Amino acid sequence: MGPLLSGHTTSALVQYQDLSLGALSLTCADIRNLVLCTLAGYLSWVKKESHVKIECLDAFSATGLMGLTWKRYFQDLVKVTLCDNNETAVACIRENCKLNQIASVTEQPKEEVFDSLTPTSQSLGMSKIIGTADNVGVGLQGRDPPMGASSGVDDSDSVTADGDASEVEVVHSDINVLLHQRGFDFVHLDPYGSPVYYLDAAFRNIRNDGVLTITATDVSALYGKCPQVTLRSYSGTSMKNEYTKELAARLILAAVVRAAARCNKGVKVLVTAAAEHFIFTAVHVYRGTTFADQCLSKIQKVLHCQMCEERTFIPRSPAPLEKPCSLLSCKCSEEITGRTAVVVGPVWSGDLYDESFLNAMLDETRRMKLNDGRLISMLQTMRSEARCSGIDAPCRTTTASSTTPPKTNQESDTQQCHEKTNVCDTSNVGEFAPVRDVTNKSDGGILENVPIDGAAAVAEQMKPLVNENRQVKRCASEEAAGLRKKRREEFNVEPTMPAFFYNLHRHSLKAGNLLRVERVIHSLQAEGYLASRTHFDARAVRTNATLCQLKQVMEKSRDISETCQS
Repeated sequence: MGPLLSGHTTSALVQYQDLSLGALSLTCADIRNLVLCTLAGYLSWVKKESHVKIECLDAFSATGLMGLTWKRYFQDLVKVTLCDNNETAVACIRENCKLNQIASVTEQPKEEVFDSLTPTSQSLGMSKIIGTADNVGVGLQGRDPPMGASSGVDDSDSVTADGDASEVEVVHSDINVLLHQRGFDFVHLDPYGSPVYYLDAAFRNIRNDGVLTITATDVSALYGKCPQVTLRSYSGTSMKNEYTKELAARLILAAVVRAAARCNKGVKVLVTAAAEHFIFTAVHVYRGTTFADQCLSKIQKVLHCQMCEERTFIPRSPAPLEKPCSLLSCKCSEEITGRTAVVVGPVWSGDLYDESFLNAMLDETRRMKLNDGRLISMLQTMRSEARCSGIDAPCRTTTASSTTPPKTNQESDTQQCHEKTNVCDTSNVGEFAPVRDVTNKSDGGILENVPIDGAAAVAEQMKPLVNENRQVKRCASEEAAGLRKKRREEFNVEPTMPAFFYNLHRHSLKAGNLLRVERVIHSLQAEGYLASRTHFDARAVRTNATLCQLKQVMEKSRDISETCQS
């Protein structure tokens, strides 16, 4: 068995047994690395101040390769659940867990656990967790244990190569059933075909401030080759044009926003990537009807000119537009008779990236020493698209001193409340100091051999502590309310990057040589437009300039170039 991703230089390598019909392609490796960096950025960005394990779900695990990679890299920071509805895949996952010396979930015989399982957990197919006696069957830092989890111990699979306890949970169940029964912080959906059949279940129990990553492989429907399938699955239309990949990504995001809104949740798009055979996107989930309504307002239709391929979003209006072609910057509808424009969508009209999250992904990629030059280059291109500032600048690694804002008076008071001790000093009670016998359960754990005066003294001394605890709770609630308010204020679905892009080969001038992409970007920026490369197309430019303005800038730049050469 060979190691996973031979390009990795860290010790967090996973051996796997691939039972698929063909070998893993580079596209599959890119998806794994992209999801790994997304989880790393989530751990460092969203949950950096949390002390609770992040519950991660690999919904369609197959060989379990992705989930085992998460566990190898992040160890105790995550609790990984691998789910698949195929018996052969579940057996393969357990075998891969043994190869990597990671404890896995093993099913108990039905005759042994039938009486102890509830009907819900029977249908879920939960199994006992094999691990050490300290962590088996115990909730994750205050959270309830999985339904049907047993406290059995199997020492054969409970220790990793380093001698530390490590475990993953393997569930043989339908993913919709599991997602309706349990909540997770990080969910990765990578089904065969369209992911829309699992979005309702995914948003049903995903926790607030959680992250949902989606990989869609039904490119025939997304790229407009099967319009009826597109209409059934995504409640919209697509078409083949120069920006088909971005249109497909926005079509998926529109379905994601609608599914989240049905659960009174909104989303913020963190990262979006597209290739020939898949489209990947990651969204940050916000709970609340306000967020849901704001996101729904950014689902719009696209008006596309079939003559010159100019495009624009149709504004949401209760009344139909009399002349929709007037929204386009071109004059094709006036110069050419007949129908020159078509309506596509509805699609997501907001941003496709979050610059701060991309910075966190790049920082974590370097920290994990992922020797994947193509992934780093793609993330840098995405960051330049997010800021739309042309050629990407080197990533600056943020430090705690530079990113930590100055503390306000409220934050200082809250910190003082948390720093106060919760230990009751009984040194002044003297001979009346009580002693609690925690091993005696016959009397319900009451104080033994405590005189009445001594108990009264303890109660009197406990009053300041009770007041302090109340103050700490009040400060904590105020801090949580402040964070919620800050999150609501920071949530903004208004786009900051231009939508769509223009392929320079399609719109190049008839005479003369083709201009380089970097030269066109600099020329657009010199004219005051936003411009950058795009990872969707290596020969395209993302800009807020119209097609006519782009052609004018290209012509001016070519004239300057010819003048310099002559």
